[in-house]
Amino acid sequence: MAVRPVSRGGKWTFHGPGQIVIYPIVRLTDIGFSSRATLPFLSTLRTGVMGAIRASGITCNTGENPFGIYAESKKLVSFGIAISRGICSNGLAVYVGPQQNYFDGIIPCGVRETKVTSFEELGRKPDWERLTSQLVEHIKFSFKTVSETLSL
Repeated sequence: MAVRPVSRGGKWTFHGPGQIVIYPIVRLTDIGFSSRATLPFLSTLRTGVMGAIRASGITCNTGENPFGIYAESKKLVSFGIAISRGICSNGLAVYVGPQQNYFDGIIPCGVRETKVTSFEELGRKPDWERLTSQLVEHIKFSFKTVSETLSL
């Protein structure tokens, strides 16, 4: 496994088995945001992901430090958004399968106290195809709702 330096956020990015990774490559102005609207874009994305998670029967909430989605005080979804010249080129990871072994050697999101969890560790074993479809639909709905609000 290669380690590459990055210039953002928590200093570490890990994608591996047991994760659904979503990297929306989008120009913010094409979807109704200003080119510097990082937090509104990120919040809209998080709202969509939370809808899919809740539809799967998991109670979850938002967190700001570090930004993410949490269940039982542990991080269930990590975000690593990079926006350059108004174009988003990074995204998020939804932890479906166990992640503890992967995160033993790094500090998730650069915050030592952050612990991660997964759907399976929370007692859910979702159908990957169905969960992926739910994520896509809820994210699309979240952005459609915001887009309609922005155009009013």
